[in-house]
Amino acid sequence: MPISPHITVLGLGAMGSAFSITLKHFGATVSVLRHLHSPSCPMTLIGPHFKWTHTSYPCAPNQFDWLIIATKAHQVLTALEPYRAHINSSTLIFLIQNGMGVLEAVKQQYPTANIVMISCLFGARSLTNQCVQLSNSPQIKVGTLDPQLNQFLSGIADYFNDHGLNTTLTDDLTSTLQHKLIVNSTLNALGALYNCNHATLMKQHAELMYALCRESTLILNHIGFKPTPDDMWSSIQSLMPAIGENFSSMHQDIQKNRPTEINYINGYLVDVAHQHQVSCMLNCKLQKQIQDHHDTFTDP
Repeated sequence: MPISPHITVLGLGAMGSAFSITLKHFGATVSVLRHLHSPSCPMTLIGPHFKWTHTSYPCAPNQFDWLIIATKAHQVLTALEPYRAHINSSTLIFLIQNGMGVLEAVKQQYPTANIVMISCLFGARSLTNQCVQLSNSPQIKVGTLDPQLNQFLSGIADYFNDHGLNTTLTDDLTSTLQHKLIVNSTLNALGALYNCNHATLMKQHAELMYALCRESTLILNHIGFKPTPDDMWSSIQSLMPAIGENFSSMHQDIQKNRPTEINYINGYLVDVAHQHQVSCMLNCKLQKQIQDHHDTFTDP
């Protein structure tokens, strides 16, 4: 693993912009690649106590060191394909998408790829095409399902910590991703449909949120997830001071008439439920309601 990697960020939506600007501000070598709805440079990141703007980035290298894919889940494979020749046996690919299923899809198309998963907890939203706002400090977890990459995780975490990203390691990546999936399944679609932030959703629709959290947790319990529905509900409640003012990414997609990640979040849970013949009424209903919003448009 390079001591000073050249980092390439693919996709400059809210998350990609937050990563690229933060890393560059703290001295990392960062290149950016646009995809579809991504804005063009310059980009400004506004946080609780800072405002950073970067007006130029170096060209992406011919061979990627670290590639952070910051597109939506349904865009990953099409976004990655034009850069296949830039990925070699030493490239580290970082996936930061919501939901489940992207890792498996990338591994199928790129069976020898070195993939590290990033689980993020920070609210990033686009104020304009070139300005992104953070509502709280970035907190991320990194992990991998590839035993050969475990030796590099500490170095990756140290590098991110040294460059503005509060990073910890997870030694149980599957559980970490499932935990985040339940949080997203409880907050994202409901926030989009009710057109509100997380705090308002909790205040006005807590009973429905709890029922959805319970259903999602019970589904994943059938494939080895250990926490109980009450454990997960307590976890979601504990997040509210940090994320209460945030609007979900799905809310932003619906507001801008863009396809969402619903099939990778609630839709994934519906698939698991059907495989194990357990109830998924609420997740199924939400998937259909969100899908009805964007059946009439697709990515250009």
